[in-house]
Amino acid sequence: MLTVVEVIRSAECIVILDKPVHAECIVILDKPCWIVILEKLVHAECIVILDKPCWIVILDKPMHARCIVILDKPLHAECIVILDKPMHAECIVILDKPLHAECIVILDKPMHAECIVILDIHMHAECIVILDKHCWIVILDNPVHAECIVILDKPC
Repeated sequence: MLTVVEVIRSAECIVILDKPVHAECIVILDKPCWIVILEKLVHAECIVILDKPCWIVILDKPMHARCIVILDKPLHAECIVILDKPMHAECIVILDKPLHAECIVILDKPMHAECIVILDIHMHAECIVILDKHCWIVILDNPVHAECIVILDKPC
């Protein structure tokens, strides 16, 4: 009987936390029961083989697996990193709001600032720069429409 590792290595597509991912994104570690998925550790028990095209659904929207970093926990918004690769806007929805890939980055670490909310994601104040251009704000060096920003009345 094949081991989980052998099955993964022979698979064209696997499912991580119920989401399909290319097998080429998987690296097997020497440690038992652990695999690296796009540089993140996941328990082997989270892997399932799938014979379907390699698409991940994030918040009910399809995205190609190579655009996503999957952490070893369920795919809440705070668990996702959208990479710098260009993607169609309709393929990205952060908390039910569409954004171009190049306009936003969600960090894979907790953000504890309470003074600024960007698309319902808390951000540090120093991440925000107001541009001279109308309706544009820079978030993590990327432009975002000003209407996407909400400033709270709390000290940072």
